[in-house]
Amino acid sequence: VVAPELYWYGNVVKTLELLEAIRVSGTPRLVFSSTAATYGEPESVPITEDAPTRPTNAYGATKLAQEHLLAAWGAAHNAPLSVLRLQNVYGPGQSLTNPYTGVVPFFARAAREQRPSEVFEDGRIVRDLVYIDDVVDAMFAAIERPVAESRCLDIGSGTGITILELATKIAAIFDAPKPNIVPKFRDGDIRAASCDIEPAKRELDWSPRWAV
Repeated sequence: VVAPELYWYGNVVKTLELLEAIRVSGTPRLVFSSTAATYGEPESVPITEDAPTRPTNAYGATKLAQEHLLAAWGAAHNAPLSVLRLQNVYGPGQSLTNPYTGVVPFFARAAREQRPSEVFEDGRIVRDLVYIDDVVDAMFAAIERPVAESRCLDIGSGTGITILELATKIAAIFDAPKPNIVPKFRDGDIRAASCDIEPAKRELDWSPRWAV
């Protein structure tokens, strides 16, 4: 688990250093990979980009700080900012041992080893899982379709799935034991997160190509 001070260093301090490097080299626009964690526990789902930002953990708070830093820098240097708030990204390269980097590979490892996955709380936590290739496509689309004014778009699959449903699907692929619901929780976790991707579809001429 990453310590909160490392989130601060990586997301805030290093962003300031990066902005200074950009100032020296010059750039016409910025595209930033943010996160749905900036919203915290949403009032309703699917989330839209005008929802209140009330992060409930250090990661979400420091990513929101990044957004503010980039917006301020962009306004000062006339560099429009595109913020893409990503839902739960999964794909090749994720750690198979750290559940904080993604539940898909964590469940896949347990299923591959013929172990039942552990599903926290009541299993009804909802997440919007988006494949890394779709995220990359959205990033390129944001670069190729610059805007005169800053924008914020939510990037996801547009469909929520419960953690229990996800773990059950993965177990079935490997013919592994069914997942177990365990009385555990993680501080700062939210119950439900899925987003409305219609604005991103219209603005970027983009759609996700992968589904869970």
